[in-house]
Amino acid sequence: LGPELAVTHMGADAVEIAPAGADKGIGLHWLCEHLGIVADEVLVFGDEVNDLPMFRWAGRRVAVENAHPDVLAMADEVTASNLDDGVAQYLEGLLGLR
Repeated sequence: LGPELAVTHMGADAVEIAPAGADKGIGLHWLCEHLGIVADEVLVFGDEVNDLPMFRWAGRRVAVENAHPDVLAMADEVTASNLDDGVAQYLEGLLGLR
């Protein structure tokens, strides 16, 4: 695709195409810097390798149980699979709704 674009695997049969040097970690860092939020205040969820840059930056990392092995290895916590609404379950528990 040339040097202007970066391709990342998103799982299944999907890929993510973005400008070179752009990824979820860079985008999250930019947004948090703009809002005055530090990494230790950020909770992220992930399942695929395109989430790893975001996992490297955030202070708290949660993977769904059916995540890619590299994401599971970097996670601080694991919740139920995305097929079982793991992110929703985690957030409901965090907010005291369960």
